[in-house]
Amino acid sequence: MVLYRSAKWLILLGFLPLVNNGQNEDKIIGGKLSSVGAAPYLASVQQFKQHKCGGTLLSLSIVLTACHCFGTFYTKPYRPAMKFINVSSPASEYRVHMGHPDLATKSSRRQIRQAKKVLVHPKCKSFKGALEWDFGIVVTVMPFNQTTDVCPFRLFTLNKMLYEERITELTDRSQCSVLGWGITSLDSRLPSRYLKTAKMKLINHKYCRHLMRLKFGKLLSLHDFGGRAQICAVAVNGTDSDCLGDSGGPCICGKYIVGTVSYGFACGQEGLPGIFAKLSDFVEWYQDLIGGTLRSSVSKRQTSLAFLTIITFLLE
Repeated sequence: MVLYRSAKWLILLGFLPLVNNGQNEDKIIGGKLSSVGAAPYLASVQQFKQHKCGGTLLSLSIVLTACHCFGTFYTKPYRPAMKFINVSSPASEYRVHMGHPDLATKSSRRQIRQAKKVLVHPKCKSFKGALEWDFGIVVTVMPFNQTTDVCPFRLFTLNKMLYEERITELTDRSQCSVLGWGITSLDSRLPSRYLKTAKMKLINHKYCRHLMRLKFGKLLSLHDFGGRAQICAVAVNGTDSDCLGDSGGPCICGKYIVGTVSYGFACGQEGLPGIFAKLSDFVEWYQDLIGGTLRSSVSKRQTSLAFLTIITFLLE
Protein backbone atom coordinates (compact mmCIF):
# COMPACT_ATOMS: atom_id res chain seq x y z
CA MET A 1 0.00 0.00 0.00
CA VAL A 2 1.65 3.15 -1.06
CA LEU A 3 0.40 6.59 -0.45
CA TYR A 4 1.93 9.06 -2.75
CA ARG A 5 0.99 12.68 -2.62
CA SER A 6 -0.19 14.68 -5.58
CA ALA A 7 2.48 17.31 -5.45
CA LYS A 8 5.73 17.93 -7.29
CA TRP A 9 8.37 15.38 -6.69
CA LEU A 10 11.96 15.46 -7.33
CA ILE A 11 13.99 13.03 -9.17
CA LEU A 12 16.64 15.15 -10.42
CA LEU A 13 19.75 13.41 -9.27
CA GLY A 14 17.69 11.47 -6.83
CA PHE A 15 14.50 13.47 -6.46
CA LEU A 16 11.44 12.53 -8.41
CA PRO A 17 8.39 14.73 -8.81
CA LEU A 18 5.65 12.59 -7.46
CA VAL A 19 3.15 15.25 -8.12
CA ASN A 20 3.35 16.92 -11.43
CA ASN A 21 1.06 19.53 -12.93
CA GLY A 22 -1.71 18.69 -10.54
CA GLN A 23 -1.80 15.05 -11.65
CA ASN A 24 -2.82 12.39 -9.15
CA GLU A 25 0.35 10.97 -7.66
CA ASP A 26 -0.52 9.72 -4.21
CA LYS A 27 -0.79 6.12 -3.08
CA ILE A 28 -0.41 3.55 -0.30
CA ILE A 29 2.12 0.87 -1.12
CA GLY A 30 2.13 -2.18 1.07
CA GLY A 31 -0.19 -1.85 4.06
CA LYS A 32 -3.48 -3.67 4.57
CA LEU A 33 -7.05 -3.52 3.33
CA SER A 34 -9.31 -1.34 5.45
CA SER A 35 -13.04 -0.96 5.96
CA VAL A 36 -14.86 2.34 5.86
CA GLY A 37 -16.65 1.27 9.03
CA ALA A 38 -13.36 1.80 10.86
CA ALA A 39 -12.98 5.24 9.28
CA PRO A 40 -16.45 6.60 8.36
CA TYR A 41 -14.94 10.06 7.88
CA LEU A 42 -12.74 8.88 4.96
CA ALA A 43 -13.67 10.37 1.56
CA SER A 44 -12.64 9.83 -2.05
CA VAL A 45 -12.45 13.19 -3.83
CA GLN A 46 -13.13 12.50 -7.50
CA GLN A 47 -12.74 14.48 -10.70
CA PHE A 48 -14.76 13.43 -13.74
CA LYS A 49 -15.93 10.44 -11.63
CA GLN A 50 -12.37 9.18 -11.19
CA HIS A 51 -10.59 9.03 -7.83
CA LYS A 52 -8.09 11.86 -7.50
CA CYS A 53 -7.37 12.44 -3.81
CA GLY A 54 -8.35 11.36 -0.34
CA GLY A 55 -10.23 13.52 2.13
CA THR A 56 -11.70 13.79 5.63
CA LEU A 57 -15.32 14.71 6.34
CA LEU A 58 -15.31 17.56 8.88
CA SER A 59 -19.04 18.29 8.78
CA LEU A 60 -21.82 16.78 6.72
CA SER A 61 -21.05 19.29 3.94
CA ILE A 62 -17.32 20.02 4.30
CA VAL A 63 -14.40 17.79 3.29
CA LEU A 64 -10.74 18.49 4.08
CA THR A 65 -8.23 17.48 1.41
CA ALA A 66 -5.00 18.81 -0.16
CA CYS A 67 -4.62 22.14 -1.92
CA HIS A 68 -2.64 20.66 -4.83
CA CYS A 69 -5.58 18.40 -5.75
CA PHE A 70 -7.35 21.37 -7.34
CA GLY A 71 -4.90 22.95 -9.72
CA THR A 72 -1.42 23.47 -11.11
CA PHE A 73 1.47 25.59 -9.87
CA TYR A 74 2.93 28.55 -11.74
CA THR A 75 6.02 30.72 -11.23
CA LYS A 76 6.09 34.48 -10.86
CA PRO A 77 9.03 36.12 -12.70
CA TYR A 78 10.41 37.79 -9.60
CA ARG A 79 10.19 34.61 -7.43
CA PRO A 80 11.56 31.74 -9.56
CA ALA A 81 12.04 29.32 -6.61
CA MET A 82 8.43 29.72 -5.49
CA LYS A 83 5.39 28.37 -7.32
CA PHE A 84 1.84 29.44 -6.60
CA ILE A 85 -1.38 27.46 -6.95
CA ASN A 86 -3.68 28.15 -9.86
CA VAL A 87 -7.15 26.66 -9.32
CA SER A 88 -8.18 26.24 -12.92
CA SER A 89 -10.96 23.62 -12.77
CA PRO A 90 -14.54 24.52 -11.79
CA ALA A 91 -16.07 22.93 -8.68
CA SER A 92 -18.64 21.18 -10.88
CA GLU A 93 -15.92 18.77 -12.05
CA TYR A 94 -15.56 17.31 -8.55
CA ARG A 95 -17.65 15.02 -6.39
CA VAL A 96 -17.13 13.21 -3.09
CA HIS A 97 -17.62 9.47 -2.57
CA MET A 98 -18.18 8.11 0.96
CA GLY A 99 -19.50 5.08 2.81
CA HIS A 100 -17.92 2.12 1.01
CA PRO A 101 -14.29 0.88 0.80
CA ASP A 102 -14.69 -0.52 -2.74
CA LEU A 103 -14.85 2.23 -5.37
CA ALA A 104 -16.09 -0.15 -8.06
CA THR A 105 -18.94 -2.03 -6.36
CA LYS A 106 -22.47 -0.68 -6.07
CA SER A 107 -23.75 -0.46 -2.51
CA SER A 108 -26.65 1.06 -0.60
CA ARG A 109 -24.06 2.25 1.94
CA ARG A 110 -22.34 4.50 -0.58
CA GLN A 111 -23.17 8.20 -0.71
CA ILE A 112 -22.00 10.56 -3.46
CA ARG A 113 -22.31 14.33 -3.39
CA GLN A 114 -21.50 16.95 -6.02
CA ALA A 115 -19.08 19.74 -5.10
CA LYS A 116 -20.49 23.23 -4.85
CA LYS A 117 -17.24 25.02 -4.02
CA VAL A 118 -13.54 24.20 -3.70
CA LEU A 119 -11.23 26.38 -1.61
CA VAL A 120 -7.45 26.38 -1.11
CA HIS A 121 -5.43 27.80 1.75
CA PRO A 122 -4.22 31.33 0.86
CA LYS A 123 -0.62 30.34 1.74
CA CYS A 124 -0.58 27.22 -0.42
CA LYS A 125 2.49 27.12 -2.66
CA SER A 126 5.47 25.02 -3.69
CA PHE A 127 9.05 25.91 -2.76
CA LYS A 128 11.78 23.88 -4.50
CA GLY A 129 9.34 21.00 -4.92
CA ALA A 130 8.17 21.03 -1.30
CA LEU A 131 4.53 21.95 -0.72
CA GLU A 132 3.55 24.47 1.94
CA TRP A 133 0.18 24.99 3.63
CA ASP A 134 -1.22 22.19 1.51
CA PHE A 135 -4.86 22.42 2.63
CA GLY A 136 -7.96 22.38 0.46
CA ILE A 137 -11.69 22.17 1.17
CA VAL A 138 -14.64 20.80 -0.77
CA VAL A 139 -18.10 22.12 0.06
CA THR A 140 -20.84 19.82 -1.24
CA VAL A 141 -24.11 20.94 -2.83
CA MET A 142 -26.13 18.71 -0.49
CA PRO A 143 -25.06 17.42 2.94
CA PHE A 144 -24.32 13.75 3.48
CA ASN A 145 -26.67 11.67 5.57
CA GLN A 146 -24.97 10.62 8.80
CA THR A 147 -24.87 6.82 9.16
CA THR A 148 -22.57 4.22 10.70
CA ASP A 149 -20.57 4.36 7.45
CA VAL A 150 -20.59 8.14 6.96
CA CYS A 151 -19.77 10.33 9.94
CA PRO A 152 -17.68 13.54 10.37
CA PHE A 153 -14.33 13.41 12.13
CA ARG A 154 -14.35 15.37 15.37
CA LEU A 155 -11.42 17.79 15.45
CA PHE A 156 -9.69 18.04 18.80
CA THR A 157 -9.88 21.82 18.88
CA LEU A 158 -9.92 24.89 16.63
CA ASN A 159 -7.24 26.53 18.78
CA LYS A 160 -3.88 26.38 16.98
CA MET A 161 -1.76 26.46 20.13
CA LEU A 162 -3.68 23.66 21.84
CA TYR A 163 -3.58 21.56 18.67
CA GLU A 164 0.16 22.14 18.32
CA GLU A 165 0.73 21.07 21.93
CA ARG A 166 -1.20 17.85 21.38
CA ILE A 167 0.79 16.99 18.24
CA THR A 168 4.06 17.72 20.05
CA GLU A 169 3.08 15.25 22.77
CA LEU A 170 2.90 12.42 20.24
CA THR A 171 6.10 10.38 19.99
CA ASP A 172 7.41 7.67 17.68
CA ARG A 173 5.64 5.20 19.98
CA SER A 174 2.24 6.63 19.08
CA GLN A 175 -0.02 4.45 16.94
CA CYS A 176 -0.54 6.34 13.69
CA SER A 177 -1.84 5.34 10.28
CA VAL A 178 -2.63 6.72 6.85
CA LEU A 179 -5.55 5.64 4.67
CA GLY A 180 -6.31 5.98 1.00
CA TRP A 181 -7.12 4.62 -2.44
CA GLY A 182 -3.77 5.56 -3.96
CA ILE A 183 -1.73 3.33 -6.26
CA THR A 184 -0.48 0.12 -4.67
CA SER A 185 2.59 -0.61 -6.78
CA LEU A 186 5.25 1.50 -8.47
CA ASP A 187 4.42 0.16 -11.93
CA SER A 188 0.77 1.25 -11.71
CA ARG A 189 -0.79 4.61 -12.53
CA LEU A 190 -4.30 3.63 -11.48
CA PRO A 191 -5.77 4.18 -8.01
CA SER A 192 -6.54 1.22 -5.80
CA ARG A 193 -10.07 -0.15 -6.06
CA TYR A 194 -10.03 -0.91 -2.34
CA LEU A 195 -9.33 1.33 0.65
CA LYS A 196 -5.97 0.54 2.28
CA THR A 197 -4.15 1.63 5.41
CA ALA A 198 -0.50 1.72 6.49
CA LYS A 199 1.01 2.16 9.96
CA MET A 200 3.19 5.21 10.47
CA LYS A 201 5.10 6.93 13.26
CA LEU A 202 5.79 10.64 13.61
CA ILE A 203 9.38 11.85 13.70
CA ASN A 204 10.78 15.22 14.74
CA HIS A 205 12.00 17.74 12.20
CA LYS A 206 15.69 17.28 13.05
CA TYR A 207 15.54 13.53 12.41
CA CYS A 208 13.48 14.12 9.27
CA ARG A 209 16.18 16.40 7.87
CA HIS A 210 18.80 13.79 8.82
CA LEU A 211 17.01 11.09 6.82
CA MET A 212 16.65 13.44 3.87
CA ARG A 213 20.36 14.25 4.04
CA LEU A 214 21.32 10.56 3.97
CA LYS A 215 19.36 10.09 0.76
CA PHE A 216 19.70 13.40 -1.04
CA GLY A 217 22.70 15.21 0.41
CA LYS A 218 22.31 18.86 1.33
CA LEU A 219 18.99 19.34 -0.46
CA LEU A 220 16.35 20.08 2.19
CA SER A 221 18.91 19.45 4.93
CA LEU A 222 18.01 22.84 6.44
CA HIS A 223 14.33 22.78 5.44
CA ASP A 224 12.02 24.37 8.01
CA PHE A 225 9.23 21.81 8.06
CA GLY A 226 7.49 23.32 11.09
CA GLY A 227 7.51 26.84 9.67
CA ARG A 228 5.95 25.59 6.45
CA ALA A 229 3.00 23.80 8.05
CA GLN A 230 4.56 20.34 7.64
CA ILE A 231 5.12 17.29 9.80
CA CYS A 232 7.15 14.14 9.00
CA ALA A 233 6.40 10.45 9.46
CA VAL A 234 8.03 7.16 8.48
CA ALA A 235 6.53 3.72 7.91
CA VAL A 236 6.40 1.25 10.78
CA ASN A 237 6.59 -1.69 8.37
CA GLY A 238 9.56 -1.04 6.12
CA THR A 239 8.46 0.01 2.66
CA ASP A 240 4.80 0.77 3.40
CA SER A 241 4.06 4.33 2.36
CA ASP A 242 1.59 6.74 0.88
CA CYS A 243 1.85 7.47 -2.81
CA LEU A 244 -0.02 8.71 -5.90
CA GLY A 245 -3.71 9.15 -5.19
CA ASP A 246 -3.40 9.37 -1.41
CA SER A 247 -2.93 13.13 -1.25
CA GLY A 248 -5.36 14.86 1.07
CA GLY A 249 -6.08 11.70 3.06
CA PRO A 250 -5.67 11.76 6.85
CA CYS A 251 -2.80 10.75 9.10
CA ILE A 252 -4.50 9.53 12.29
CA CYS A 253 -2.77 9.08 15.65
CA GLY A 254 -5.13 7.51 18.16
CA LYS A 255 -8.25 9.67 18.17
CA TYR A 256 -6.54 12.66 16.59
CA ILE A 257 -6.03 13.63 12.98
CA VAL A 258 -2.58 15.24 12.96
CA GLY A 259 -2.05 15.85 9.26
CA THR A 260 -3.08 15.21 5.67
CA VAL A 261 -0.98 13.49 3.01
CA SER A 262 0.95 16.16 1.13
CA TYR A 263 4.13 15.01 -0.64
CA GLY A 264 7.14 12.73 -0.63
CA PHE A 265 10.29 12.04 -2.64
CA ALA A 266 9.72 8.40 -3.49
CA CYS A 267 7.17 5.70 -2.73
CA GLY A 268 7.85 2.41 -1.01
CA GLN A 269 11.45 3.14 0.01
CA GLU A 270 12.36 2.16 3.55
CA GLY A 271 13.53 4.99 5.77
CA LEU A 272 12.29 7.83 3.56
CA PRO A 273 9.90 10.18 5.38
CA GLY A 274 6.49 11.16 4.13
CA ILE A 275 5.49 14.79 4.55
CA PHE A 276 2.05 15.75 5.83
CA ALA A 277 0.30 19.10 6.07
CA LYS A 278 0.06 19.75 9.83
CA LEU A 279 -3.48 20.17 11.12
CA SER A 280 -2.58 22.68 13.82
CA ASP A 281 -1.82 25.08 10.95
CA PHE A 282 -5.21 24.41 9.37
CA VAL A 283 -7.68 24.99 12.21
CA GLU A 284 -7.52 28.80 12.39
CA TRP A 285 -8.22 29.13 8.66
CA TYR A 286 -11.03 26.62 8.99
CA GLN A 287 -12.50 28.52 11.93
CA ASP A 288 -12.48 31.72 9.88
CA LEU A 289 -14.15 29.93 6.98
CA ILE A 290 -17.01 28.40 8.94
CA GLY A 291 -17.54 31.75 10.60
CA GLY A 292 -17.55 33.67 7.34
CA THR A 293 -16.91 32.45 3.80
CA LEU A 294 -18.60 29.09 4.20
CA ARG A 295 -21.63 30.48 6.00
CA SER A 296 -23.23 31.25 2.64
CA SER A 297 -22.33 27.82 1.26
CA VAL A 298 -23.36 25.65 4.19
CA SER A 299 -26.73 25.92 5.91
CA LYS A 300 -26.86 27.32 9.43
CA ARG A 301 -28.00 23.90 10.56
CA GLN A 302 -24.85 22.24 9.18
CA THR A 303 -22.55 24.94 10.56
CA SER A 304 -24.12 24.54 13.99
CA LEU A 305 -23.69 20.78 13.74
CA ALA A 306 -19.98 21.20 13.04
CA PHE A 307 -19.53 23.27 16.20
CA LEU A 308 -21.81 21.02 18.25
CA THR A 309 -19.74 17.98 17.25
CA ILE A 310 -16.55 19.67 18.44
CA ILE A 311 -18.09 20.89 21.71
CA THR A 312 -19.55 17.46 22.46
CA PHE A 313 -16.14 15.88 21.95
CA LEU A 314 -14.43 18.35 24.27
CA LEU A 315 -16.99 17.65 27.00
CA GLU A 316 -16.55 13.87 26.82
